[in-house]
Amino acid sequence: MLACGGAWYSSSQEPPSSTETPSTGDVVPAEGGTEPETSEAPVDRYAGLDPNYQYSKAQLAHYAPDPEKHKRFLPRLSRKDRSSYADPQVEQEFFEEAERFPRVPEGVPLYNLRDVVPEIYQSRSDLHETIKAAKQAMPDKSLDEILAAVGLSHPGPPQGREGARPILEWESTLVLVTGVTESHPANWKARCRVYLRDLQAEAGLSEAALQHIARIAGPRYDRGTGRLRLTSARFPNREDNRREVMRALEALVAEGHRAFPKEQGEAAVGQAAAARA
Repeated sequence: MLACGGAWYSSSQEPPSSTETPSTGDVVPAEGGTEPETSEAPVDRYAGLDPNYQYSKAQLAHYAPDPEKHKRFLPRLSRKDRSSYADPQVEQEFFEEAERFPRVPEGVPLYNLRDVVPEIYQSRSDLHETIKAAKQAMPDKSLDEILAAVGLSHPGPPQGREGARPILEWESTLVLVTGVTESHPANWKARCRVYLRDLQAEAGLSEAALQHIARIAGPRYDRGTGRLRLTSARFPNREDNRREVMRALEALVAEGHRAFPKEQGEAAVGQAAAARA
């Protein structure tokens, strides 16, 4: 059944139309000449819809839009029109998608599926098979020795500046959504917290430069805890937002060095202390 204009229509009936379109094969005389031309077959907007599903008027306008009425944007659906996971059609799509994945036999422990469902553990490259064979041939060797035996080297953790310590605290959100392939917008956000005293020690900022950064940060700086909070949700990717936060933090440090260099900042703090005394 198809609904259009508030009424229900079956798949055998033609949805009503305000204008009559010539059917395939009709001959329309050309303007200014005697040569006839054959019109193209009309496009059926309802071809991709389920004929057994009862669509509302808003759903029909969204899933089968009229190009004359909706040239740029599709009509928005209400929460009721978007249906839910309890909808029979959504449930059928879920089971159809589940059929494409390998099935786990009954009575098999879920912690040991490597031999039961081998297609889940297909090797991804020839290099994987080479490392696997080398590991089986040298079970007592470490990973670095196995990689060196097959002509590879383990990069190891990145090495920072000597004496540096981690001062940035990152916060991220992971929202698991069922039935969609797009990432939830909450997963894009990247948030960083850092104590300004730690930033001063690592970046070599003067006291005046630190106060200047606190003034620029405004409400992002908590004077009670002495922490600076930077957040970015500008890009639809968490790593891009993380780089944006780092760019903003580096810009704050550069502005502090520019406005109050080390020597000038210490002199300004000394003058302010003497004036208070």
